Amino acid sequence: MRRTTALAMIALLLTGITACSPRPVDPHPTATHPEVATPGPAETTGPAALIPSFVVINAHSVSVGATTQEVIVDVPFTTDAATAVDLLAEAMDLEPTVSTIEATGCSPAATNWDFGGVRILAPAPDGSRLGVAFIARATAAETPNGLHIDLTFADQVGSSLADVVAHGPGGAYTVVSEDLGGGHGVAMLDGQDGNTWGVIMVVESGIVTSFYSPGYFASDDPTC
Repeated sequence: MRRTTALAMIALLLTGITACSPRPVDPHPTATHPEVATPGPAETTGPAALIPSFVVINAHSVSVGATTQEVIVDVPFTTDAATAVDLLAEAMDLEPTVSTIEATGCSPAATNWDFGGVRILAPAPDGSRLGVAFIARATAAETPNGLHIDLTFADQVGSSLADVVAHGPGGAYTVVSEDLGGGHGVAMLDGQDGNTWGVIMVVESGIVTSFYSPGYFASDDPTC
């Protein structure tokens, strides 16, 4: 009997970035140069700081985007977890709450960095098979400082599974879902390697209540 790893993840998480050119030689070293006033701090100009606006989780990375739609940082899941947390904390302008999740029969003990709506978990369940160091999990539609937390097509926690399916253009982004009974279900977006793994969504009564990546959609282990 095939069961999804999402069930194990639900139990696991409920319990617990001017080169300087050489100065040119003065061709008239004895000439008198006019004095040029040096602008004070208030007169100094430079590129405006990017203001974070949204977080996107896909099958390969978690990224933070700005109000200008520019990417502030894109962190692949192969990044060392501590480095990933530092990069995301700076980009999101948030500090995480850190806790430890106890081991289960399906997953080892792990460290959880919770930014409020976005969690970083390491080591990643199935990390050795997927070649990743951590997973990212969304548990809300926004962070405490108002950053939108989006799936690939701007769907969020709270979106209906029907809307997620409608927004996907098909192909690699076909939504694969499984009804577990009793109103519970799981679905996968941004499927990889023949839709064996990707972004895993937890669905309750047709509504996405959380999603995480990367994760295997199905497992041959009947207990996980």
